[in-house]
Amino acid sequence: MMEIDRNLLSKPEHGKYVSIDKLAEIITYNISFIRGNSKGRISQQEILNEITT
Repeated sequence: MMEIDRNLLSKPEHGKYVSIDKLAEIITYNISFIRGNSKGRISQQEILNEITT
C-alpha cells in the first residue's frame, strides 16, 4: 500500500499556487486511494504527461 504523505491530506490554501509536480502527486494519491491501490497502478509520470499535454 502507498505511504500517506501528510501534506497530501491537507487542502492547498485559498489563493496559493500548487506546482505541477505537487498537483500530479495529489492526483496520483487520490486515484490510488479510489482504486484501492489494486491491480491498476498509476504512476505520477502518467499524470504529469496528462497535465502537461
